[in-house]
Amino acid sequence: GEHEIKLDVILRDGGCSLEALHEWLRERLPRYMVPLYLERRTSFPKTPSERVEKYKLAAEPLDRPTVAVFEPPPR
Repeated sequence: GEHEIKLDVILRDGGCSLEALHEWLRERLPRYMVPLYLERRTSFPKTPSERVEKYKLAAEPLDRPTVAVFEPPPR
């Protein structure tokens, strides 16, 4: 089955918009790899040894205002 993919990104100051990033990804990735959700972050939750706590990212709900939702790429 298909999975809903969310990409969390930290963009530099003056970086591109999430819409521009999503378009760039659509042009370069296979359809099944294009994320449906993008979220801009200032930092990632990390352990004391500086590893990203991915389970915390996965546990966050997708219906927050900071999460941009995109249409799936056409087949």
